[in-house]
Amino acid sequence: MVFGERTAVPIILMKNFLTCLMLAMFAHSIPGSSQQFLIDAPAEKRLQVLWQYCTDQLISDKDSVEIHRFFTTVANTADSLEDVSLKAYAQYFRMCYRVPFSSNHEKHFAAGDYHSPIALFRKAQQWAVKNRHPDIAASCEYFIGQIYFRAARYGHAFEHLLKADKAFKDIGYHKVPAASIYLYNIGGDYYRFEEYEKALDCFISALRYPTYVPRLELNTLNAVGLIYARFRDWTNAAKYYRQGIRKAIAYADNAWQGIGAGNLGNVFLSKREYDSALLYHRINYNLNTVEVPEDVAKSALSIATIFIRKQQPDSTIHYINSAQQLAARFYNTAISDGTERLKFRKRFLVVMMEYYKTKGDYRNALMYSDSITSVTDTLNSVLDDKLLSRAIEKVSLEGYQTKLQLLESNKRVSNLKLYLLIAVLLWIIVITALLFRRYRTRKNHQMHVAEQEKKELKLEKIKAEEDLRNAEVRLQEYLETMKVNSTLIENLDSELSQLKQTTSAIAHTAVTENLEKLVSSTILTDEDWRHFRNLFEQVHPQFIPQLKDRFPDLSPGETRLLILTKLKISTREMATMLGITVDAIRKARYRLRKRLNFDKESSFVTAIEEQDF
Repeated sequence: MVFGERTAVPIILMKNFLTCLMLAMFAHSIPGSSQQFLIDAPAEKRLQVLWQYCTDQLISDKDSVEIHRFFTTVANTADSLEDVSLKAYAQYFRMCYRVPFSSNHEKHFAAGDYHSPIALFRKAQQWAVKNRHPDIAASCEYFIGQIYFRAARYGHAFEHLLKADKAFKDIGYHKVPAASIYLYNIGGDYYRFEEYEKALDCFISALRYPTYVPRLELNTLNAVGLIYARFRDWTNAAKYYRQGIRKAIAYADNAWQGIGAGNLGNVFLSKREYDSALLYHRINYNLNTVEVPEDVAKSALSIATIFIRKQQPDSTIHYINSAQQLAARFYNTAISDGTERLKFRKRFLVVMMEYYKTKGDYRNALMYSDSITSVTDTLNSVLDDKLLSRAIEKVSLEGYQTKLQLLESNKRVSNLKLYLLIAVLLWIIVITALLFRRYRTRKNHQMHVAEQEKKELKLEKIKAEEDLRNAEVRLQEYLETMKVNSTLIENLDSELSQLKQTTSAIAHTAVTENLEKLVSSTILTDEDWRHFRNLFEQVHPQFIPQLKDRFPDLSPGETRLLILTKLKISTREMATMLGITVDAIRKARYRLRKRLNFDKESSFVTAIEEQDF
C-alpha cells in the first residue's frame, strides 16, 4: 500500500509522457492536429472536443491508413487518461471510419451500395452490445437508419431511427454523447416527410443538449424558425431567427448570419413591415452573394417585391436582374434540386407580373401570368408524385410502429398474440385508408386552389383586355371629334372667304369671331394633351419609352408630332390640333426626317412605322 502511494506520481508522469509522444507522432500524419487538444480538454468534454475536431477535419475522408492511425492514437491516449468512454468511441469510430465524419460517405463505396456501410455498423453494434456500450449500440442503429434514408429506403430508415430513438430514451438523452446531433438529424427526417410537429419536438429537444458542432446549432435554430413561420407564428419564428443570428455572430459565421437575416426579413415581409424586411434582406444580400448565391437570389426577389410596393421601379429592376444572375450561378448546376428550381422560377414570375401590373403594362403582365400557370402545373405534378411516394412510405412507417408496439405487448401478454395481430392488420388497413384519403383531400385541395388561381388570372386577363379595348375606343372617339372639328373649321373658313365678297364688314367680323372660338376649342391645350397622351399610352404602352430610349434629345413638340403621325392623322388635321400652319407641320417633319436619319424615299408615316416602336 505504501509502495503504491509513493509510486503513483511517477506512473502518472510516465502515462502523460507516452500520451504526448503518441500525439506528436500522429501530428505529422494529419495536418492541423494538436498534441494537446484532448489532454487539455476537461474530462467531461473530451468526447465533445474529439467529435468537433473530427467533423471540422472531415476525418472520414482522409487516407484510410491515417484514419486508423489517428483513432488508434486517440484510443491509446484515452487509455492513458483512464477515460473509458473516449476509448470506446475511438474504437467505434475506427470500425466505421468511412461514414460518421464524411462530407458524402457514398463516394467511398460503389454506386448504389448502401449494404456495405450498413454491414460496418452492424458489426460495430455487435461489438458494442458485447462490451456493454448501449449508447454506441443505439448510435449504430441511428447511423443504419440514416444510411437507409439517404438511399431513399424510408420505411427501413424509420424502422431503425425509431429503434435508436427508443434506445436513447431508455438510456436518457442527457447521458448520450452527441444527443443534439442525433435529435437534429431525426428531426430533419421528419421535416422532409412534412411531419412538422414531430420535427419541431426533436429540434427543440436538440437545443437542450451540449453543442457538438456549432453549425448544427445554427441549423437547428433556423429549422425551428422555419416551422414556426410555416405555422404563421411570426413571434416565435422571429425569436428563433434572432437567436440564430446572435449565435452566428458569436461563431463568426457570416453565411448563417445572412441566412438567418433573410428568413427574418421574410417574417417582416409577411407582416407588411417593409422597412424592417428591407433591412434584414439587405444584410443577407451583402453577406452571402458569393457563399450562398441561391439564398441571396431569393432575398433579391424579396427586395424587388418591397420596391414594387414602395413604387421605386429603378431599384426593382436592379434587384430582379441581380436575382437572375445569382440564380444562374446555382440553379443551373448539377447540385441544385429540380423542385427548388421550379419554386424559384414561379417566385420570379410572380414578381415580374406584379411589376408590370404596377406599371400598367397589362400585356406583359398577362404574358407572365400565363407562364405562372404553366410552371404551377409542372410544380404541382412533381409535388403530387413526391406526395404519393411519401404516403406509401408513411404506411410502411406506421406499420412498423404498430409492429413495434405489438412486440412489446407480446412480452407482457403472450396469450393475446392472435388478437393483437388481427388488430395490427386492421390498424394498417385503416391507416392506409386514412393516408389515401388524406392524399386525395390534399390533391383535391390543390386542384381547387389551382382552379381558383386560373379563374382569377382569367378574370384579370379579361379585365385587362376590356381596359385595352375601352382605351382604344376612347382614343378613337377623341380623334374622330378632333377630325370633325377640323373639317368644320375648313368648311367655315371656305364660307368665310365667300362672305367677304357678299356680306358687310359687321357680318364678316361676327363670323370671324365664331370661327376663332371654334379653332381655339380645337387646338390641344396642355390639359387636353395630358388626357390624350394618357389614352395613347394605354393603347401603345411601349411607343413613348422606346422613342425616348432611341432618341433621348427629342423636344416635347417633336414628341407630339411623332405621336400624331403614329396615329396616321393627316397634315391638315394635325395643324389644326396643334394650332399651327400646314406649312409649319411640313417643315417640322422635314427637320425630324433629317435629324432622325429616316429613309428619304419613304413617306414620313412609313418611316415611323418602319422603326417598329
